[in-house]
Amino acid sequence: MSKKTIVFGSTGTLGKEIINLEKNFIYPTHSQADITKFDQLSSFIENENAYQILHLAALVGARACEENKENAYLTNVIGTKNLAKICSAKNIKLIYMSTDTVFDGDKGNYNEEDIPNPINYYSFTKFAGECYAEMVPYHLIIRASFFSPNNFPFNKALTDQYTCRMPVEELAKEILLAINKDLEGIIHMGGERDSLYSIIKKFKPEIEKMTIQETGLNLPKDLSLDVSKWRIIKNGT
Repeated sequence: MSKKTIVFGSTGTLGKEIINLEKNFIYPTHSQADITKFDQLSSFIENENAYQILHLAALVGARACEENKENAYLTNVIGTKNLAKICSAKNIKLIYMSTDTVFDGDKGNYNEEDIPNPINYYSFTKFAGECYAEMVPYHLIIRASFFSPNNFPFNKALTDQYTCRMPVEELAKEILLAINKDLEGIIHMGGERDSLYSIIKKFKPEIEKMTIQETGLNLPKDLSLDVSKWRIIKNGT
């Protein structure tokens, strides 16, 4: 029997890249399997006889989640809780896509053992999702952040927020490699540490400068990740 992988959140930027690279996964539509509806979700997963689930579905972004807290909680927390409960009951591996923003940004260069401390609502919902994912006996939590080089949606980027954000195409390849290696636990992925502005400017030269204060949001200052663990694993050293 083949080991089936179901991907939730395949209509998002990262999900679309996964589809481009991997045609053998199962990509249900929202109407086929809504992660916020437990009974429907459980039936779909049972019928597919899944071996593992890649959970990419989320309401993302600090502003979007602050302005839509009910939807953010329903999708990011309850949806993840539903998947975790099903995976635990059916002995299915849960691969949960988290974010670097679970950290407060006070020190940067966070490793997998550092304790998260979310400082805005989006970060809180993603960390809550991590907590549910960790309850699944067989799980992998991936922390990373990404951008689309050809479609960065803003005209300005932060000069005073540091990150290891990477192109979405590269992250999708890294995720599939981690899946093929059948990893468990928590892993950090990312590129080189730099300001968000400097990273985006390489792909969008006309990007303008902006500071965290100008956003009016509570955003972490240094979200850089220590990715040495992942580099050792993927290079086989």
